[in-house]
Amino acid sequence: MENKDHSREDSKENAKKEDSAIPSRCPFSGVAFDPALLKEWENKMKVQMAASEAEVSRLHSLHQNMIKQGKHEIRDEKNDDELVDDKASVLEQKRISTQRIRITNSQSNRTKDLLVEASSSQTVWDSIYDNPSVKEANIRKWNAETVQGVKDGSKEIRLEVFGIVYELAELKELSTEAFFNQSISALAASDSQEDAVLKLQLFCVDL
Repeated sequence: MENKDHSREDSKENAKKEDSAIPSRCPFSGVAFDPALLKEWENKMKVQMAASEAEVSRLHSLHQNMIKQGKHEIRDEKNDDELVDDKASVLEQKRISTQRIRITNSQSNRTKDLLVEASSSQTVWDSIYDNPSVKEANIRKWNAETVQGVKDGSKEIRLEVFGIVYELAELKELSTEAFFNQSISALAASDSQEDAVLKLQLFCVDL
């Protein structure tokens, strides 16, 4: 009897040792994994993430310093030996999805900032001038003399952006994409140091 008991105890001990040698199992998938390998993988990922964050921070800091200088250069991807002025390129990249604009009423000095879909097929009238946010901010509100002059045809409201002047009737025909294509070229050629903000101004002229 004693020998049988000892044999059972030895079997249990051996079973425990075998179980301890088997890697843990993921409680969700049931797949065996080695905790040591998992820990090693987690540490590697942390190191990689920290390195990536440091690189992003470095590049951002470098870019900001270049912007403060007003002009910076990068290597052309097509030719590493040539340096090109990146101002227009940066503006074009910012314009890919949305474009920030600031529309001002020259009479009241009211302003409104908008983010407009740059490649929109909408007309400038719909996307900007008749935008609900522009109307709510009273950007299109004029004094009584101007309102009367527009009604009797002696005055007219126009829109100006970087020296390019548009009549309101043109805004109903001009697509937002074409408008930004024209305006972005004027902005790139200007000395403006503001962060790619298109400044639009509504003003009144006597006819």
